Amino acid sequence: MSVKTVIILGGSRGIGKACALVLAQQSYNIILTYANNRAEAEIVSANITQQDGDASIAQCDISNVDDVQQLFNQTVAQYGEIYAVINTAGIAIMKSITEFSIDEFNHLIQTNITGTFNVLQAAYHTVCSGGRMIMFSSNVTMTTPITYGPYAASKAAVETLVQTFAKELRGKNITINTISPGPTATELFFKGKSEQTIQTFANMSPLERLGQPEDIANVVKFLLSDDATWVNAQVIRVNGGFI
Repeated sequence: MSVKTVIILGGSRGIGKACALVLAQQSYNIILTYANNRAEAEIVSANITQQDGDASIAQCDISNVDDVQQLFNQTVAQYGEIYAVINTAGIAIMKSITEFSIDEFNHLIQTNITGTFNVLQAAYHTVCSGGRMIMFSSNVTMTTPITYGPYAASKAAVETLVQTFAKELRGKNITINTISPGPTATELFFKGKSEQTIQTFANMSPLERLGQPEDIANVVKFLLSDDATWVNAQVIRVNGGFI
């Protein structure tokens, strides 16, 4: 059986990095992308290859349609087909709506919504029959906390795009789902938060802890497995009971 190729957008850090490390252990061929920090991506790739896994890196700004198309075209040219696409790439800007500049708002939307749109279009033409697509949202689409307004709106748009796109995939034998994590111990989550705030978030779950990136990656692993062929067009909330 040939090795299946998986593209992980934003695979150099956080949840994307955890996905790359977990899936490499399942003998997938990993293509992990970075937007700006090549050094971080190289460290993840080296970690995988040291464990006898198969990984390579590529620069890709998902908000740039040419970057995305080039990534997918080059992957197909090199590996023949793409089994799965996992889009963990995105940005978060935490401010009240009244404090947002229009440039900040446009940057957020361009990355999180337009970026997802670009990935979906490219994946439609390149993911093989039987393949999988996974996009990422956030539990803030339901909790709508202050300072998360534009970010929550961008992730709600991702959920809607995915549920609609699942219908457009009719006849291609490809599943697509959205994972919506709760508070997860990543650099993005910790940024700008006090220890007290972090502990408050941890205590909101009945399991009394933050999620770990590996908790999310294990759900991704399931969705790529043969056991998940009937899971499609869902928003899967992975949050330890946070909501």
